[in-house]
Amino acid sequence: MRVVRPSQAGFSLVEAMVSLVLLSIVGYFIMASQNKAQKIMFKGTSRDAHTQIVSVVKSKSSKTLQQILTTANTNPAGLATLLNADLNLGEGIGLNWAKPAGNSKIVTMQYLAQPDPVAKAALDACRQSKSYLKAWQGPELPLRLASSQLMFCGQMVMPANPDNNYGSQNMAQAKVGFLALDVSLTKVIDGTSIPLSQFGAGGTLATVTWTLVWSYEKGKDNVQQFRKGIYHIVP
Repeated sequence: MRVVRPSQAGFSLVEAMVSLVLLSIVGYFIMASQNKAQKIMFKGTSRDAHTQIVSVVKSKSSKTLQQILTTANTNPAGLATLLNADLNLGEGIGLNWAKPAGNSKIVTMQYLAQPDPVAKAALDACRQSKSYLKAWQGPELPLRLASSQLMFCGQMVMPANPDNNYGSQNMAQAKVGFLALDVSLTKVIDGTSIPLSQFGAGGTLATVTWTLVWSYEKGKDNVQQFRKGIYHIVP
């Protein structure tokens, strides 16, 4: 029978503890690598899905926004129909113009912790937007008509029973989604700023900077996505 010296037994215990620590470290990095790969894959698949609906969002928001800008000048009473209606983006996906607390339809603009800087800027702009009917009535209407820079914002409405069209199945997983529309009104010939009251006359242009944002929570990782671009409205 072999006698194990105390020093040898202690050394074996130290070796076992060191091995356990090393295995834990290796396991941690493997898990972290897997989570990172999963997050990248999720962002990639959601990005592909969202690309399918961006053209729809731009087309339908452009059409409605032109109606809003024109109606503000020609028939302000008609704004109620436009601002209280949701945009139908197809396959159950909608966009609800942001409205402040106190209105019949309340839209709460929110975001996950530590948002992407571009998304955060869009959200801050949304919180200051005037995309609700009361901001276009009474004494507020002349202020809007005198503005050359306007902000509109909408809350994404996710489908209750999504399918694969337009990426709605992927979008339905989003916790938060919104569209910010920053509108600048100018003359076409020289780019001079004009008030909304002059929009619609010959040679006027609305330049719209749009930011479309989604926010997910994949496990403990926040996954934020956005698209940003410009389109023009010529009355």
